[in-house]
Amino acid sequence: MADLFVAPFDLSRLPEIAPEFVGKNPVPYTRATQRQKWTESFKKYPRWCNALRACFGAAVPASVSVRNAEGEDIAAVAYLGPLVHPILLRKEHKRALICSVRTEIVWKDESHADADNVHKAVLDALFANDKLVNRHRVTSDYGDEAQMTVTIEIRPRGPQD
Repeated sequence: MADLFVAPFDLSRLPEIAPEFVGKNPVPYTRATQRQKWTESFKKYPRWCNALRACFGAAVPASVSVRNAEGEDIAAVAYLGPLVHPILLRKEHKRALICSVRTEIVWKDESHADADNVHKAVLDALFANDKLVNRHRVTSDYGDEAQMTVTIEIRPRGPQD
């Protein structure tokens, strides 16, 4: 039980979780028709989402409930495996919580996706209902190695919000 959940995590565990993505730029959100979902280029996206969930699971405690001042659960965080969305924001409490996601990307080279599509992939991978995330921040830069850090903060809405 908590009134604040903050989870910064990066891809440092990627070599043991999904070696196929090591040293490469992050994979963006991919929109596809039913027929395209069987192609090899699309299948990379679900594997990337599973790898993101596993990196998140390695960085956070087993399970956390975020509660408001009245003691009601407004969000639940639990890593149950790479195929399950670990963050559940309760729809009935959407006006009672602040959920911010900050995605910081370092591109390895000039050939990369849009940063907003990578952020969309992070939301897709981690949130059961990502439209309840109400604060977004995406930054990107260039460096010698591809890197990505994601920070998630969930808290009850206060009088200053």
